[in-house]
Amino acid sequence: MLNHKGEYRNGKHSCCGESKKHSVCRSRETGHYHLYEQFPRQKLEMAVHLVERSPQMVRYTKVAGQACKKVPL
Repeated sequence: MLNHKGEYRNGKHSCCGESKKHSVCRSRETGHYHLYEQFPRQKLEMAVHLVERSPQMVRYTKVAGQACKKVPL
C-alpha cells in the first residue's frame, strides 16, 4: 500500500483505477525523495537529512552527440 493513496475495492484502486492489487500507482504525485512523508516516526529525521543533501541532488540529461549535462534539482 505504499504506492497507492486510495483503497483497493471492487478489483481496483480508487486513486488511479489500477486493477492489480500489488502495483505502482500511476497517479502518484510524490516522488522518490518524498517517501519520508509516509513514515511518521522517521519523518522529521529524514526531512532534515533530505534538506542537508538537497544541494547535492542533480539530474543528468542526454544530448545527442554530446556529453551528458548535469542539471541541479
